[in-house]
Amino acid sequence: MGSLMMHYCIFNELSKSLKVNKNRFLMGMLSTDISHLAKEPKNKSHFMTVDENGVRFVNYYDFYKKYKLKFSDCYFLGYFCHLISDDIWHNLRPTMEVNILPPEERSTAKIKYLNDLRQLNSVIVNTYKLENNIPNIGKLEVDDVMKSVEIDEININLLPQILTQASQYFEANPQISNKPLEIFTVDEINEYINNSVTISLEKLAEIAN
Repeated sequence: MGSLMMHYCIFNELSKSLKVNKNRFLMGMLSTDISHLAKEPKNKSHFMTVDENGVRFVNYYDFYKKYKLKFSDCYFLGYFCHLISDDIWHNLRPTMEVNILPPEERSTAKIKYLNDLRQLNSVIVNTYKLENNIPNIGKLEVDDVMKSVEIDEININLLPQILTQASQYFEANPQISNKPLEIFTVDEINEYINNSVTISLEKLAEIAN
C-alpha cells in the first residue's frame, strides 16, 4: 500500500479542491493505517475483498455502504479517499510484479520496496513542496475524533501515534535519501499521486449525487 507520506501528499492535493475540515479529513486519511501500527492484518481496515478470479482488491464501496450515513463527517471522507488510493496502489506495475515473485525472491524484493518508500518521502516533500501541518492539529481536535468517531475496523485510540509517525517522516534521513530507487520510479509515483487525486474527486462527486 502507499506510504503515509504519499497519503499526506494526496490529502494536500485534494484539500485544494475540497471544502472540508482539513484536519479532520487528514486524520481520517492517515488513520486507515493504524492497523499497520497495531501489527494487525489490513484485510479488515482496508476492506480487502477477493474477486471471482481470486484477485484481492480494496473494496472502498463496501466502506461507503457501511458508513455512508456518516459521510457528512470529513473523517470518513478522508478514510474513503485513503482506500481509493490504496486500491490504485494495489494495481501499480511494481506492486503486482513483487507480489507474484517466488517466496524467496519476494522477500528480497520487499526489502528494496520498503527502502524505496523511505527514500521517496523526501522526494515527495520536495516535489510537492509539502509542509508538515500535522503538529498544528490541536489535542482537542484529536480527542474529539477519538470520542466522536465510531468505526469497527481500527482502534481509533491509536490516532495520536499514527499522527506522530506520519510527522516523523518529514525528517529526511541522508543515508536513505541519496540511494537510487530499485523498485519504483519517480514518474510512477507522481502518476500514482495524480491518479489518486483525480479518481478520489470523481468518486466523491459520484456519491454526492
